[in-house]
Amino acid sequence: MNITDHALMRYAQRFEGEQISSDSVFREWKKSNIDKVEKYEKALRILFQSAKFLTEGKYDKNGKISSFYIVEEERVCFVYDKKQQNIVTVYFIDFGMTEEENSQMLAIFLNFISNTKVEKEEFELKWSEELTQLKRKSSALEIEKNEYREKIKKLESEQQLINKQIEFSGNKRKVYEANLQNAYKKIINSIEF
Repeated sequence: MNITDHALMRYAQRFEGEQISSDSVFREWKKSNIDKVEKYEKALRILFQSAKFLTEGKYDKNGKISSFYIVEEERVCFVYDKKQQNIVTVYFIDFGMTEEENSQMLAIFLNFISNTKVEKEEFELKWSEELTQLKRKSSALEIEKNEYREKIKKLESEQQLINKQIEFSGNKRKVYEANLQNAYKKIINSIEF
């Protein structure tokens, strides 16, 4: 596992304070404090091994998905790139309160997350059962709709047949009427004066 300079700098800042105020200062500090660099890298690796997975999400503006790990007792959060196998950065969770209040607040959030996950799993189990029942009902309704569609097709076909019979009868009536008119005209036109 690799540790980026940014992660190392953030971790070292916790112990070195104002000595590491920027990236350029850190680069200089790193050159002259090789023993501390090794010590902090080792400490970071050990600390990361005790970290628990928290979530995955976007860490920076690049939209890159990273994994977030947390060590509750230390209030440390790691941003880890699984693909590159890098600790991208590390930061200390601070809600702007006292140390004790920060720890309590973190515990509240983690407890909330834990409880919500349990509730979500229970909901998903219940929803899964309900979903199965709803899918069965939906399938039964689809079958029933198909049966009605077939009945409608049959009724439409019968209706078309009846409409053709009506049309045929109407045409036959017109033929009779035309024949009668022709016969009347022949009789009427055959009279000589």
